[in-house]
Amino acid sequence: TKEQYGEILNGKDFKRIGDLKGMFSETVLTIGLPLIYNNQVQGGILLNTPIPEINKMRYEVFKLFMIAVSVALFIAFILIFFLSQRFSRSIKMINKAAKTIANGQFQNRVTVVSEDEIGELAKTFNSMAESLENLEKMRSSFIANVSHELRTPMTTVQGFIEGIIDGTIPPDKQNKYLEIVLDEIKRLARLVHDLLDLAKMESGVIQLDIRKFDIN
Repeated sequence: TKEQYGEILNGKDFKRIGDLKGMFSETVLTIGLPLIYNNQVQGGILLNTPIPEINKMRYEVFKLFMIAVSVALFIAFILIFFLSQRFSRSIKMINKAAKTIANGQFQNRVTVVSEDEIGELAKTFNSMAESLENLEKMRSSFIANVSHELRTPMTTVQGFIEGIIDGTIPPDKQNKYLEIVLDEIKRLARLVHDLLDLAKMESGVIQLDIRKFDIN
């Protein structure tokens, strides 16, 4: 009817859903487009398709979409599962190594298996463990050296005092050995003073003034 194709002749598009006033036995979707030639409307094109076909196509597209989503979710679940296992395994290794270090076993290290954030964390942890191990070695060596330095003058002082008390050292030589004892006591005092200074340096009480000087 002219009510339907009149819009096309005026250069307009139109869309209708229905049987076009009895032209079709079922509900159809009708799309009308003007046919333009030399800037003039020469006619129009009408395309008709049954609504059930559209619904069927919509269902097929939706089914394909759901299949694609299901496959994507399955693949994502598999990837997340393996990635979570990988991350949790690395974190468990770091946790285990941290517990052993807390127990004083500084030689344990974490195997770096990736280059991501977990791998960087493992490298940082290994660097920390190495620093703690070196610090522990330095501490043990320092204690051994200090013990040796303290034991030597104490043994000397003890021996000379016992010699004076039990009469092994005659009275005419006691002043000589008492001077040695005094020197050893002064040596012990210097060692203790140095230890106190070292403790203050480590705690930050004493700030070092580091600068260049002529050693000569």
